[in-house]
Amino acid sequence: MMRHLVVAALAGLAQSGCKDLHVYSFEGQRYDDVGQCLGPESVIDIVQGYAEGTCQGVRCFEGDDGSEYVSASCKAPPHFVDVTSDRYDRKCILAMRAYTLGKAGACPSG
Repeated sequence: MMRHLVVAALAGLAQSGCKDLHVYSFEGQRYDDVGQCLGPESVIDIVQGYAEGTCQGVRCFEGDDGSEYVSASCKAPPHFVDVTSDRYDRKCILAMRAYTLGKAGACPSG
């Protein structure tokens, strides 16, 4: 659903005459600290510029609101900090653990 909104927004920008505008979607899974699980893959932010591809494995990114995300993106967009290497970041450790569990680490739907 969210991807459809992003595609529609990008199409609207393209039609509005902004031919030099380049954007990409920063995607990942939000970590739920209460349920200690990961939400579904979704668009976290729309970033102006060019995507730099994916990295081997995943990384933890923290938003300025304290939310933690697991993403295959290599570089943190503005307003996000890569905390993957911070061995004291409890949320990142738990988010990565949930990621390694696969479906068992996913938050229940509904």
